[in-house]
Amino acid sequence: MDCGGHGTHVSGIIGGVDPLLTGVAPNATLGMYKVFGCYGSVAEDVLITALNNAYESEGSDRSFLKYLLM
Repeated sequence: MDCGGHGTHVSGIIGGVDPLLTGVAPNATLGMYKVFGCYGSVAEDVLITALNNAYESEGSDRSFLKYLLM
């Protein structure tokens, strides 16, 4: 969660599974990395490190992450 108590909104939109509402990718496996500080900004090296860590993690969809890292 971030400093304002947010953190599940986007993951619910993506991977939500409920009888009334289903996320856009309910079978997705989500990995989460906290990279933004309390003021909504992050240094580029921290963001790049987080993307690289996601790329190297077990089970990542490297085809999508390669697109982000280009």
